[in-house]
Amino acid sequence: MKLKKAVKRLRKTQQWLSALRGQWDDVKTEVRELLAAADNSVSGALALVETNASKRSEQPAGRRKKHARASARQARNGRFTDARRKKLSLAAKRRWAAAKRKGARTLARQA
Repeated sequence: MKLKKAVKRLRKTQQWLSALRGQWDDVKTEVRELLAAADNSVSGALALVETNASKRSEQPAGRRKKHARASARQARNGRFTDARRKKLSLAAKRRWAAAKRKGARTLARQA
């Protein structure tokens, strides 16, 4: 999950727990304690995520990992190399020769 989205969800959860805690003030102490513990856990997680976010943003731009563009990855991954094309051709020839030995006229499977 992206950092910004995690912070947003944690803040929303914290607000929800605070509102819920306010509604349960008159009820049993066990429920209030559980809600308080959950609220404290979310607050701690939010503080931890925010400190990591600030450390991450302090890194100079040159040190950040750069990602390749999607179009460059697709162009590179979309084509076979010459060696791979040769292997595929030889494999197809072997399959066709084996099928001819068995008397098949086509490589399509019979239903």
